[in-house]
This record gives sequence, C-alpha cells and structure tokens, in this order.
Amino acid sequence: LNMDYFKKAMEPVEQCLKDSNLPKSAIAEIVMVGGSTRIPKVQQLIQAFFDGKELCKSINPDEAVAYGAAVQAAIVSGQGSAEVQNMLLLDVAPLSLGIEMAGGMMQTLIERNTTLPTNKSQDFTTYEDHQTFVDIKVYEGERGMVKDNNYLGKFTLKDIPKALRGIPKIKVTFNIDSNGILEVTAEDQQSKQKSEIQITNEKGRLSQVDIERMLAEAEQYKGEDAIGRGDMIAKEELKTFASRTRKALKDIDASKIRERDRELLERKLTELGEWLEKGAFKAGKEEFEAKQKELEAAMAAIMMRINQGPDFWEQQIAVHEGEKTIAQGGFLLECGIDIRDLIEEPQ
Repeated sequence: LNMDYFKKAMEPVEQCLKDSNLPKSAIAEIVMVGGSTRIPKVQQLIQAFFDGKELCKSINPDEAVAYGAAVQAAIVSGQGSAEVQNMLLLDVAPLSLGIEMAGGMMQTLIERNTTLPTNKSQDFTTYEDHQTFVDIKVYEGERGMVKDNNYLGKFTLKDIPKALRGIPKIKVTFNIDSNGILEVTAEDQQSKQKSEIQITNEKGRLSQVDIERMLAEAEQYKGEDAIGRGDMIAKEELKTFASRTRKALKDIDASKIRERDRELLERKLTELGEWLEKGAFKAGKEEFEAKQKELEAAMAAIMMRINQGPDFWEQQIAVHEGEKTIAQGGFLLECGIDIRDLIEEPQ
C-alpha cells in the first residue's frame, strides 16, 4: 500500500547524488537521520540503492535533526563555544533565480545549488527604442520560460535616458544573505538611477514539496524547453536584426541608393513585421533563421551596389532556368550576378 511513497522518498537521494556529481562508490558512510529512516522498508531501499552498503544507524534520528538545528542557530546568532563557531555549515539555493527576458524567457543569474550567501550581477539593455523604464520581474525555477516557473515579485527602474534599443546598460544584481533573504537591484550605468526589491523566505517562496515537483517537471520537459528556448532566441535575433536594418536604411544617403532598392527593402521589412505580428506563432528556429538570411541577403546586395559603384552593375549575366533573384527568395542580383560569389570567404 505504501510502496509509492517509499519509492518517492528515494527521489531526493538520487537528486542529491546527481547534484554533487559523485558516484555511489565515493560515498564513505550512509548516516540515517530523521524519523522516517526507522522504517525497515526505507532502510532496505536505501541499502539496495547503494549496492548493499551497510547503513550507519548508531545515531538517534530525532536527536541528529535537533542537534543540527541547534548548531545552525548558534552559528547564525554568533552564540555557542569556539568549537561550534569553527564549524562550517553550507546552505544552497534550492532553485535557480533569474528575471524575465523578451519573449518570456527565463534568464538565470543564480544557479540552483549555489552556496549561500552569494552575489551575482549581469548587464542587460532595453527592448525598444527610446525606452525610459524597464520592469524587472523575478522568478525561481529550472524551466526555460518564466510561465513555468514561480513568480516572486516585480519592480520598475524609471528615468532611463532615451536611447536606441540595445544602447542603455542596466546592471542587475542578485544578493542572497545568510538568512536566505533575496535582494534584487537594477541600476542604469549612465544616469545611476537605481531601484530594488527585497524578497524573504516567507514571501511567495515554495515548499519542499513544490520544489521537488518543479525539479521533476524541469527534468521531464528538458528537451521541449531547449527547443522552445532556441525558437524564442532565433525570433528575438530576427527582430533585433530587422530593427538594425531599418535604422541602417534610414541612415543611407539618398543619393547613394536607388529608389527601387529602398522600396524593395522597406517592403521586405513591412512584410516581415506583419508576419511576426500575425503568422509567426507556430514558426520554429529554422523559419526565423531563414527569414533573417533572406533579409541579410537583400541588405548585402544594396550595400555591395553602393560600394562597387554604378558601372559594376551595368553588366548583365544570363539567368539560368530555375534560378531566383533575391526579390524572389534566391541569391541572384537583378543583373544576374550570384551574391554568394561576391562574398569573400572568411580567413
């Protein structure tokens, strides 16, 4: 009747070994502490898991738990003998901690099992042109998308100087002290504007049961999460490239670019924007990358036309049957030259 519960009790043991990167043979002694270790079936399963290794049952399970809690309390409060103060007890982050990125991706700053206390920083930037504020949403969990993780809180960094997307430099810092209190700060490196949030263990944090459930789900959906994250990264890279292309097109001197070239690229950018808005929901990494390569080829053709000068493009080369121009999704310029022949191989 209780076999499912007994097997479930073995999951933390397996996870502990996995997190420590130690083989079973490297475990010198198996000490049984905690009331449930008195159950014969639990002892049998643990012994079998460690290939029949003898268990250490000489310690009172209940006293061991109480003793450990007392030692931890003495260390944190600074009380107790010198012997206690010289003891080192390490606490770790039970789940990874991070913030939400564009597209709902989880960007981890503190990895699971990081020793506490800890302090980690990372630089971020804005998502849109002339953005004057950013919302920092904090999550814990192991999944690739924040919707599958646990939301902890949000704060806003305001009064960011207006600039094009990608220009502002915003430093986000996660700090966890010895009491497990998380403090997240965000600072704009130019204006020195700063904002922060403090999250305690009692504020929206998960129970041990919830943590174990989330770890199991992360392992179960690991493959799907990797694919989904790859798709989202490719989509965001495409959007960033389109934004830079649009800006570059505006900066090109009107006397150096043919009007039909400008109209062609503007039309491609408009079509791409509409596709991203309405038809890209089911698209995958390959489709986003193909769209980006198509846009790169169109932009490269214009830049080569500008750099080579008008005389170079007056020549005409026969176009073979089945070959397509860049406007049709191929690699040929209107004069018949294959754009791939003009691109130098990297040294």
